[in-house]
This record gives sequence, C-alpha cells and structure tokens, in this order.
Amino acid sequence: MSLPSVRKASVLILSIKLKTRAKPELAKAQWSTILGRLF
Repeated sequence: MSLPSVRKASVLILSIKLKTRAKPELAKAQWSTILGRLF
C-alpha cells in the first residue's frame, strides 16, 4: 500500500467517524462498504 492511499483512507475514516456521531445508521452502511472493499 502506498502512502497517499493510506492518507486518503485515514481521512475517509475520520470523516466517517464525524458522520457516525451525526447519523449513526448512515455511517454503519458506509463502514460496511469500506470494510467490504478492503477485505
């Protein structure tokens, strides 16, 4: 994994963490898509 993609992933995770506080059920759907892509 290259460094830029790692940074992009961490930014994505941070934004989702913020969304999780705002809209939990929406964030859960996004988490499952991201985890599905990673693994």
